[in-house]
Amino acid sequence: MTGGVLGPSFVVSAALTPEDVDRTVDVVAQACAVYRKALDAGDPSEWMGGRPVQPVFRRYA
Repeated sequence: MTGGVLGPSFVVSAALTPEDVDRTVDVVAQACAVYRKALDAGDPSEWMGGRPVQPVFRRYA
């Protein structure tokens, strides 16, 4: 959460101000640039801010 935006989904709500939406767009654009670097390098570990997360959806209960 380096950019200050937590985005499990990007559903726009009436509770958000235009500034909130602009901030989210800016932070996501920055994250996409980092994601592109990681994809190009073939190894995201240099750009990760912590450990990878565990999957929440499992094939079997």
